[in-house]
Amino acid sequence: MPLQMFYLSFVNDGAFAGAVFIEAHGVTTAVEAAWRLGINPGGQVACVPCDIPILPELQNRLLSKDELTAAFGPTRPMFSETPKP
Repeated sequence: MPLQMFYLSFVNDGAFAGAVFIEAHGVTTAVEAAWRLGINPGGQVACVPCDIPILPELQNRLLSKDELTAAFGPTRPMFSETPKP
């Protein structure tokens, strides 16, 4: 799979624990890259390809809900508090 941007959303005990934008070759390598960079807070993770341009300063680091809201607005569905079954 070619290198592409992925969005990872982490949830611990039903609460949003942070999100990461990271380039990888697939879902597995995206999650592994987050672990290698020390930006995976644990818990459940949802990982999907991201098809919108992401500023470099928002990549490869754990982002808070406030940072995501400041960057993308408050109505983005990816900020859900509870993972979808």
